[in-house]
Amino acid sequence: MVGMVNLQDLLDWICDTVNNICDKVSSFFEYGEQIVVGVSGGADSMALIHCLYISNKNFQLIAAHLNHGLRGEESDSDEMFVSDWCKERGIRFVCKRLDIGQIAKKKHISIELSGRNERYKFFSKIGGRIATAHTLSDRVETMFFNMTRGTGTRGLCSTKYIRNNIVRPLLFFTRAEIEQYCKLNGVAYRNDSSNDSDDYTRNKIRHHVVTKLKSINAHFENHVGRLLDGLVCDEKFLTKISNQELKKAMSKGGIDVKYVNSLEYSIKIRVIDSFLKTSGVLTTYEMLMRVITICKNGCGRQSLPDDKFAAIHRGILYVESKSVVKPFDILLPDVSKYYYKDLYFVICDISKYEYFLNITQHLFLFMLDYGKILGDIHIHSRHNGDKLKLLNRPTKTVKSLIQESGMPSEDRDKLIFLSDDRGLFWAKSFGPDVRVLPDKTTKKVILIFELTN
Repeated sequence: MVGMVNLQDLLDWICDTVNNICDKVSSFFEYGEQIVVGVSGGADSMALIHCLYISNKNFQLIAAHLNHGLRGEESDSDEMFVSDWCKERGIRFVCKRLDIGQIAKKKHISIELSGRNERYKFFSKIGGRIATAHTLSDRVETMFFNMTRGTGTRGLCSTKYIRNNIVRPLLFFTRAEIEQYCKLNGVAYRNDSSNDSDDYTRNKIRHHVVTKLKSINAHFENHVGRLLDGLVCDEKFLTKISNQELKKAMSKGGIDVKYVNSLEYSIKIRVIDSFLKTSGVLTTYEMLMRVITICKNGCGRQSLPDDKFAAIHRGILYVESKSVVKPFDILLPDVSKYYYKDLYFVICDISKYEYFLNITQHLFLFMLDYGKILGDIHIHSRHNGDKLKLLNRPTKTVKSLIQESGMPSEDRDKLIFLSDDRGLFWAKSFGPDVRVLPDKTTKKVILIFELTN
């Protein structure tokens, strides 16, 4: 009869589907390996731990459950459900309770991000590789989530199958396939009521964006999965090339701007991004664009997070700490007063010079013409190639000045330097460059006081 399904064919298909998921999951791990499985009680995590439990590879399983404390009795019931399921099968169960809402509020981050951070922190402390139950559906949603924030191709690649000690073996399968697995194997699971709400960004994407696209093509998620796998391959290749170029661009503790500017744009942006990250900077697209601009111009300075800045000195892009200074406790209302480490700065009219000279007998004093300083003042450590022309002396590199002075190596690391957009103009223990020395035209000065022992 047309349209009838052969019962044996159906059973074979069911068996193949179940075996495919189980074989794929177990293939990520070694025989007898200890695995920390993140188990919320939902269909995805219950399918994951069930696959690992019925595997013939004798895994040492630890079910880790984080009670987020967001849904009251429902959260507690989820915890009890997972605990009982594991107890019946002799699986070790580890649980932690937190108020994720309060943690998110305290850290000024979303509940979603707070929950994710705390879960991985909890899992990592248990020991062993971590298995999480992210599916292909989660991967697709993550791609759209990253798109809404203006991501590049790295963000489009979405969730990785393996990242350090975290393994996501269900990324090959959609949420619908995982739920079918649970149904065919009699695996009970809990439904999280918060998944029905549009209060969370991911839920909006799942309910409205993905649903619409699946109405156009029922296999939409599988097709996106293939697209993402292709993007991952492309991104790995570009990352490999950019890492090679970064090594070539490194020079004098920074990167050679001329070399970086010669690179293809897709490599250039990755080289700069990697350099900033190795310097401890959390990058954004807008920040990268501004740093690329100063590289293109060959000069300039760009503020970065955590009191840092990117600046170009003699063709090299460096990341330095900002010249953050705090009030200097000399009580005079009409001057700017700052300090940095053991250096004290006063910016004032030259008429105030005698006053400061009289009240600072115990301090060593430098006076610079503030009007001759171009742009912002940068405080930094020594850069290779920096030069100074001291009064009545020829221009010399800082390296030469240090060698001639016989300064002990332990003191060289303590040196502090001041630069503007034209370059170095003052060095601790050596003094100012002649270009910033006061003259008859000077109206405003910077006074630098250095504490003496």
